Amino acid sequence: MLALLLVLAVAVAMSVAGAVAGADPGSPDRAKAAAAKRTKASRCAKRRSSARVGRASARAALRACGSARTTRLGAKQQVAASGPWFAPTSAAAATAPGSTPTAPGPGDPSTTPPPPPAPPAPVASTLGVTAYDMNGFVLRLTKTSVPAGTLTIFFRNGDVSDHNLWISSPDGETVERISDTVGLGGDASRTLPVTAGAWRLFCALPDHDAMTRTLTVSP
Repeated sequence: MLALLLVLAVAVAMSVAGAVAGADPGSPDRAKAAAAKRTKASRCAKRRSSARVGRASARAALRACGSARTTRLGAKQQVAASGPWFAPTSAAAATAPGSTPTAPGPGDPSTTPPPPPAPPAPVASTLGVTAYDMNGFVLRLTKTSVPAGTLTIFFRNGDVSDHNLWISSPDGETVERISDTVGLGGDASRTLPVTAGAWRLFCALPDHDAMTRTLTVSP
C-alpha cells in the first residue's frame, strides 16, 4: 500500500512538471538570450574600459556595443543639421534659397532721394553815393556796376543844398527811396535786392533833375 502511494505521488509530480513545461515552451530560448545579452554586456564593458584599444578596434566596439557618447554625438549632429537656434541677423541670411526678397517701401531710407541742394545765397554788394554842387548838382558813385543780388546803398550829402536819393528799376515799375531829404553832412542807408539791368539813382527834389546817375547790375 505504501509503495502504491509513492508511485502515485511521483506520477503527479511528473505530470505537474510536464504541464508547467508545456505552458512555457520558450523558456530555454529566453534563458539563452539573457545569457547572450549578459555575455555581450560584459564583453562591451571590457572593450570600453581597456586603455590599449586601437582606433579601429574602438570604432568596432562602439558599433557593436554602442555608448552614451555615441548617443550624445548623434543628438548634436541632428541639432547642427537643423540650423542655429537664433534668427539670421542679415537680410541676405533671412532670405530662403529660391525666394524673392521683399522690395523696400516708399518710406525706406535707402529709396528716399536726397534733398536738393539749397540755392546759393545772393551776392551782397555795397555802393556809396555822394551829392555835390560842382557847377551844377551831381551825384558821385563809388562804383558804376554791381552783380545782381543784395545791394546796400550808403548816401551822404556833401552840398550846402538839401538833397535826397531815390532808385528805380530798369522797367521803371519799382521806385525805392534810399534817403529822406537831408542837409549838408546828412546821411542814410538802405539794403534792397537788385536784378540785372540798368538802375537809375536820382534826387527827387524839384529842379534837381540833373542830379541822376545810372547803375549797371550784371547777371
